[in-house]
Amino acid sequence: MLPPFYRPGCYLALTIGGSGAVQQFVTYIAEDTEMQDQIDRIEDRLASAEGRLAGVEGRMGGLEERMGGLEERMGGLEERVGGLEERMGGLEERMGGLEERVGGLEERVGGLEERMGGLEERMGGLEERMGGIEENIREILRRLPAN
Repeated sequence: MLPPFYRPGCYLALTIGGSGAVQQFVTYIAEDTEMQDQIDRIEDRLASAEGRLAGVEGRMGGLEERMGGLEERMGGLEERVGGLEERMGGLEERMGGLEERVGGLEERVGGLEERMGGLEERMGGLEERMGGIEENIREILRRLPAN
């Protein structure tokens, strides 16, 4: 590293140092040009990295937006599924009520069948009695003198 008065832009370096100082100054400027080239390359690389980073940030923003849309759709689907589950519960409850009612109807039909069986027995008894009465009437009619 050169002393402060040998730095580029320092007029004192040329006037005090003489011809040796001029040579050192030229060497320093050459080295400084190499450093400037390195700095330029680093700045270019940084600019490139910044550009790539901006691209990644842009893509990330797009992904976040898409993800937000997916989350919104997912929320809608969850609501719909919840509604369907609720409806299904209502249907199952109604089905249970129908099953109870069918059970009650089956019991009532069984009762009607028993009553019908009793009526059929009574009807059979009545038919027998009527058959006996008809037989009696025929017998009476046979015994009556013919006029």
